[in-house]
Amino acid sequence: MYNTTVRPVEEDDLTVFETGEEGPSDWPPYVEANLVDDFSNMEESNARWTKVGDADRIQIEDGKMSLGSSTDIKATAGDDT
Repeated sequence: MYNTTVRPVEEDDLTVFETGEEGPSDWPPYVEANLVDDFSNMEESNARWTKVGDADRIQIEDGKMSLGSSTDIKATAGDDT
């Protein structure tokens, strides 16, 4: 449908789970998520979230956020500090 190719998992692919490593050392430190949004106030929620890609397909109404069908859509919130 979206011109995506899927291949079977191979034995070599599974070795990533056997190392026991946490991940690359250059990953940023873990930060506990502290964002709460019940989407009850549409204006506040729209100001809090950054809509990326097909932003016109992201709607906040009736106490929820809805993302339409797209391969180029994302909603992010928070800051970079």
